[in-house]
Amino acid sequence: MYSDSGRLAYQYYIAMREFWGKKKRGLKETGLLLLMNGEENIDHIWIK
Repeated sequence: MYSDSGRLAYQYYIAMREFWGKKKRGLKETGLLLLMNGEENIDHIWIK
């Protein structure tokens, strides 16, 4: 089971995967950006 922040991160990941489609490099960079920002900023990223 995911925590609330974990669930947000997962939803964000799914949305980005659909957005980038076949752009695996873009998805990888987005994932790294999400990891670097940490859980505190997930809400900010999600709203953007």
